[in-house]
Amino acid sequence: MAVVWRAAEVFLADIEILPEWRGRGLGTAIVGAILADATTRGLPTSLQVLKVNPARRLYARLGFRVVAQTPTHYVMRAGPGICSGAAGTA
Repeated sequence: MAVVWRAAEVFLADIEILPEWRGRGLGTAIVGAILADATTRGLPTSLQVLKVNPARRLYARLGFRVVAQTPTHYVMRAGPGICSGAAGTA
């Protein structure tokens, strides 16, 4: 896991869970804890995820919304100041 705490946001740079540990709630717990800490500090959280990565559903379930995209990735944000109806939701 790699998390970058910036003055204006928290950037979830990387999270990797071994295949045999997926589907057990670890991702939900880890990302949920980061979101809670960021929200306490009044900061939004952002990340990039490959368009084909099934983890995108987890991020959406946790409140992340697509705010931009590249040909291969979605840029997603959650937390303070993020509208639940952000443009580009997929």
